[in-house]
Parts: sequence; structure tokens; C-alpha cells
Amino acid sequence: MPILYKVQIKVMDGGNIVFDPADLTVYAGDQISWTNYDTVAHLPGVINNDGSCVGLVNKPVPADGGVSATFSPSPQVDGSGNQQAY
Repeated sequence: MPILYKVQIKVMDGGNIVFDPADLTVYAGDQISWTNYDTVAHLPGVINNDGSCVGLVNKPVPADGGVSATFSPSPQVDGSGNQQAY
């Protein structure tokens, strides 16, 4: 299965770090990878309501053009058995 989403980790003018695109809607089986153009490693993840971060890949994406492992979410279903987006 081809990688559906490719996210870039970029350093913007002023030094701010952004994930581009910043938001994705993905479903089970979608393939996502990250490329890091910063000079330090970053761990892509999901921010919980309490502010904690859950990493989506097993280790940080290396700096200077490093590419992550591919992430593919598991199914998430509602009470009726319909697949839900992440």
C-alpha cells in the first residue's frame, strides 16, 4: 500500500517548528510518514486533553532530512461498528 500522507517537519522564519500539514484526518490502514528538516529529532504524536503526548512511531524522526517509520492506525469504531476517523 502506498504512503497516503507525507508530513514535513519544518523550521519557519523566527525558529518556529511546524508540522505540514498540521492536521490530518486518517482512517485505519492509511499510511503516514514524517520527514524532519529541523536540526533536532522530533517525535510525531497526538496531544491528549491533559497536555501529554502519545508518540505515533517507536522512536523520534532523525534530524536533517530523516524519515520516520511508517505509521498506520488501527481501526477505531463507534458503538454501531462504523469506522471513525482519528
